[in-house]
Amino acid sequence: MDLEDFYHASMCYEPQTLTFIQRHLASGGVFVDVGANIGGYTVRAAKRAYVYAFEPEPRNFNLLRLNIKLNKLQNNVKSFQVAAGPYLGKVTLALSNSLVGIHCYIVQLKLQTTLQST
Repeated sequence: MDLEDFYHASMCYEPQTLTFIQRHLASGGVFVDVGANIGGYTVRAAKRAYVYAFEPEPRNFNLLRLNIKLNKLQNNVKSFQVAAGPYLGKVTLALSNSLVGIHCYIVQLKLQTTLQST
């Protein structure tokens, strides 16, 4: 862990989103955290709801699992080391060189075009 991890865990960079979730997530509800990072939202949501957390990046996923364990939330969270998106299959995860929370996946689509002669 480093200072950037603590920054992401503190959720200080998205106060409106965190406030919205805290106000609207019903006790006993279900929360889906796509791109869970190290679990900033997952840990907070799991204190009142069941959480499905998706995080594909190996380092972040290991820290997510540790965060869940340290907060004793194993019974409230199911975590998956996969990317979530509209396509079934393997994708390439593009890792950021500077920020651990800004990874993304790249999907290469085969586009079909029809050319008509005039």
